[in-house]
Order: sequence, then C-alpha cells, then structure tokens
Amino acid sequence: MKLIPLRTLVYALLLLTGARGADPEVIPVWPSTPPGETGTLPAEHDTTGPKGRMVAGQRVTRITDVSVPTLTIFRPAPDKDTGTAVIVCPGGGYKILAFDLEGTEVAQWLSGIGVTGIVLKYRVPARPGQPEYLAAVQDLQRAMPNGS
Repeated sequence: MKLIPLRTLVYALLLLTGARGADPEVIPVWPSTPPGETGTLPAEHDTTGPKGRMVAGQRVTRITDVSVPTLTIFRPAPDKDTGTAVIVCPGGGYKILAFDLEGTEVAQWLSGIGVTGIVLKYRVPARPGQPEYLAAVQDLQRAMPNGS
C-alpha cells in the first residue's frame, strides 16, 4: 500500500470541498503589550532555509520570534457555515510555529467543511526565566471566549 503525504491529502480535500473563501481576517490577541513581555525580540521571521526539510515536496513556513500574537480567521462560505469554530495552534516545540502545515492549511480545510478555522499565532520562542509554555497558554486563554 502506498502512503499519501498528509499535505497532499489536505490539498485534495481543499479542492473537493471548494475551500476558496475570502481572504482571512487577522486580529491581534492583545490590545497592547502581552503580559510578561519585558524585552524585545528580533523581527518575526521564517527560519526555514533553502535546504530545509520538505513535506510533500513543499517547504514548511517555520515562524519564530513572535512577540505580537494574532488570530487568523478563515470563515466558510455563508451557505456552508455550520456556526462552529475551531482554534488551531500550530506546533513547533515552543521555538517555532509550523504556521502553514499545522496552521493555515488546517484552517482552510475546516472552512471548506463549514467550520470557521482560527489559527493562533502565539508567542515563541519561550521567554527566558519563564516556563516554556507560559506565553503560549496566556495567548490561547486570551483567544478563547471568556478567556480573560
């Protein structure tokens, strides 16, 4: 049996479900400086080099130095909207965010099946002197309804 790469399946599902909605909306998680931010980081950037590991023949966007967390909202077409939403938190070991492979691609697929997909770009890397999960958890709590 031949295994099909996950990314290929996601693209196929996007095509089958007609997930070609409007441009996603991006909103900040915090109205000003997030809690615990005392220093400054270099500008947010993609750490994937030209020889970076490929997934299904494509490079993965690996974002780091996130100090301004955001929510990127992928809404389904009005005729497909189920009224359900899912917050997607891309992985990366509290160092980077695999933003497209584990974030925007998932949210686009969700919107294609009638679910609002919301990608949380949370703060990475972990801040010195704090538990590695703290900033990410604060950002997720803020993003949840009645979170803070």
